[in-house]
Amino acid sequence: MVKEREEKTMKKLRKRLMAFGLVMVMATTVLTGCGTGTKNSDSDYEYDPTGTTELSGTFELQIFVGGYGSEAWEEIIDDFEELHPELDVVAYMDSNVNKQMQTRWMQGNPPDFVFLTGSNLPTATYRDEGKLLDLTSFYEKATIADTDTLLKDKLSSNSIRKFDDVIYSLPIIEEAYGIWYDDVYLKELGMTIPTNYDELVAFGQNAKSKGIDSIIYPGISSMYLVQGLIFPALAVYGQDYFDRITTASDVEAFQDERFRDVMTRFKTLVDTGMFSEGTVSLNHIQSQMQWLQHKATFIPNGMWLENEMKEDIPDGFTMNYAVPMMNKADEEQVIVTSGAEIGVATDGDNKEAALEFIRFLYKDENMAKFAEYSDAIPSSNVDLSGVELSETTKRAQAILADPNYKHVSINLSWGSVDAVMKDVVNQMVLGELDVDGAIKTLVEAVEKKLSE
Repeated sequence: MVKEREEKTMKKLRKRLMAFGLVMVMATTVLTGCGTGTKNSDSDYEYDPTGTTELSGTFELQIFVGGYGSEAWEEIIDDFEELHPELDVVAYMDSNVNKQMQTRWMQGNPPDFVFLTGSNLPTATYRDEGKLLDLTSFYEKATIADTDTLLKDKLSSNSIRKFDDVIYSLPIIEEAYGIWYDDVYLKELGMTIPTNYDELVAFGQNAKSKGIDSIIYPGISSMYLVQGLIFPALAVYGQDYFDRITTASDVEAFQDERFRDVMTRFKTLVDTGMFSEGTVSLNHIQSQMQWLQHKATFIPNGMWLENEMKEDIPDGFTMNYAVPMMNKADEEQVIVTSGAEIGVATDGDNKEAALEFIRFLYKDENMAKFAEYSDAIPSSNVDLSGVELSETTKRAQAILADPNYKHVSINLSWGSVDAVMKDVVNQMVLGELDVDGAIKTLVEAVEKKLSE
């Protein structure tokens, strides 16, 4: 038994080392020629639930292991490999894997399965260029492995994102950006969590009088700030209007008085002096480290924050999650929900293995592993009564389940507007752009996107 365990460990190590070595080679590869197209031969691939496909060959996975770690993935992949010994499973798992794999995606030779989260992953571009497989048929017909339960019955229809009625990805972890704070620290300061914009401005003024910054965020990845503060304020106006913004589908949505009002509120936060000096130059880890050191009271972030920073949380620091509070006093507080998603490459050489792996991934015991190892909330309907979650995750889960908060889902397809929005909020924080300039810049970006 010991020898068998050792052989399994060595096999696993060889696989991981091989995957790492290949990633390093690809990271140094110089792309020649355009090579941005896809192999259209597989664009009409449709899942057949009655088929008895024999899995064989190499099965490759691209998995970003930033906020959610690798432990759950490691166990699930190993279990899948044991079930299919004829498969040569190679998992590329790294915090920089998305950037390292971009060359392969551009050349039409991507891994078969991809965890669609993390930095340097142009999901919208891959989708728009046909690089992500149409999973609509799979979602409708597939069952969870070893059960008769349909996949669509395990996943809430509200968690499924469609683009022109097509499903390109499936959620595995529920996400919602919010405002994070240290409960103990705020009590020491004698300050309470704001629940609307007026209270937030008053909080910032009070903090400033105490010599304390209110908000820190990663300027290098400023969508944390957009998703954690600005988007929820826009989502107050309903799913239809919010979709127009997050898909940049028409210029009028950005010229609307509602958009101007939200950006004016944001500019007031800047003018109040709520943002930490130097925040625009920070990456996400740097901003989170400074927040843990109480360089600011609040940080906009996702549900993975505690798990990602668990080795660095100071003693006595009580991390807590709050619903974004840029809504007006007479408006509802809104939680913008999304999910860490998975997909299959259209150009992958082993789509059958990728789809079978997804069926296996959604088994209850595997979803429970994600909850346990990643301290996260699975997107599927699974009993977590026996799973040990952190107090922070339990509080966040309770907030997400609270009927007093309105939920609006995000449906991003910004294209180049994404990058422009990141620059706009940073320029506003630096005092280099006013509301009129911000709207003008965004309108021009949307016009360019639509013309292309």
